[in-house]
Amino acid sequence: MIRFLLKGLLRDRHRSLFPLLVISLGVALLVLFQAWLQGALYGTLSNQAHFRTGHVKLLTRGAWAENQSSSLDLALSQVETLKNELATSYPDLNFFPRLRFGGLLDVPDAKGETRSQSPILGFGLELFNHKQEIQAFHLQEGLAQGRLPQGPGEILLTLDLAEKLQLTLGEKATLISNDPNGGMVIHNFTLVGMVRFGIKPLDRASLIGDLKDLQRALGMRKGATEIVGFFKEKGLNRPRALEIKRHFNQNHPLSELSPQMITLSDQDGLDTYLDQIESWMSWILIFFIGLLGFILWNLGLINGLRRYREMGLRLALGEEKKQIYQSLLLEALVLGLVGTFLGTSIGLLPAYYLQEVGLDTTKILTGNQNFMIQNQVHAKIIFSNLWVGFFPGLFAPFLGTLISGLGVFRKNTAQILNQLESI
Repeated sequence: MIRFLLKGLLRDRHRSLFPLLVISLGVALLVLFQAWLQGALYGTLSNQAHFRTGHVKLLTRGAWAENQSSSLDLALSQVETLKNELATSYPDLNFFPRLRFGGLLDVPDAKGETRSQSPILGFGLELFNHKQEIQAFHLQEGLAQGRLPQGPGEILLTLDLAEKLQLTLGEKATLISNDPNGGMVIHNFTLVGMVRFGIKPLDRASLIGDLKDLQRALGMRKGATEIVGFFKEKGLNRPRALEIKRHFNQNHPLSELSPQMITLSDQDGLDTYLDQIESWMSWILIFFIGLLGFILWNLGLINGLRRYREMGLRLALGEEKKQIYQSLLLEALVLGLVGTFLGTSIGLLPAYYLQEVGLDTTKILTGNQNFMIQNQVHAKIIFSNLWVGFFPGLFAPFLGTLISGLGVFRKNTAQILNQLESI
């Protein structure tokens, strides 16, 4: 009997090939969609993490308590020692000291008088020795004019700020700010490049320079306002980030200038946002699982109804109704199992490609292509991708066949044959 069923499945494309293709395609699309959704939704946090929060961040307790992350008098000291300690204790993260500060940028005319000036938000990054910071800020992709700083005294400005100041490449500008003790700092820099972030608050008035260069200018050679950490593996690991935070804070003293570890979730109300993302993902996924399940349930239902003639012939040959019903269920189970495995395997292939390589959306975007936005869309493969297709792929066709196959018990052989002969 099993041999008979297998031959029937292989020879009759309506019984095997078409249902198998539909199940495989549906499951593949579901797996790919879930992986893309996971990557895309968590990818919305990428810019926030790169520009502001990190996956974890180290700053002084005073700066965190007073919400003054760019205050130089509450900055971290001995950042190289701290960075080495963090790298040793938490080798699964990369750590980068950063300097955030405010000030005034003054552009002189030929006589040395003020030609234009504007308040700025400054960023000191490790530009000379660490390509990761250039990648994190997307400086190379966002470079609209000029080049990146390559030596002391060179800075980048956002394109909007440079146009507002009427400043061109190669011209000098004077930074006026304060040091950690409250004294005034005046330092000249040369503009070598202009960038565009595509984020209005940053595009409005941002200055970017090398960390050590700005440390010297602001009189804080071993200081930084923060140290940000990023997981070496792609994406945020929230449980691990919380574990690191607890471990670090338990082993450091409680004082205004002592370091404190915080996570991405602690900043800017992102904890609530992450919870909402996970909730939306669950409901969207449930909807699509239900939709695919409904389609495949109907497939099983229709496939069972269209085989009433076959049922009549098998009854006429003396096969019991129970055997026919069991064989229909077995066929549905085998097709669902094979289709789910094929669909999961097929869906994981493009998902893996999108996870490792990503989809470049630069050419899709219209307008100014110098906007520094997330131009690579990545998927994220998670454990549930391996089993998410089993409910719609395996059980939905089985349930459809389970219901439609009950018709074999409600009609006798003569009724089924007479009905089909009249069609």
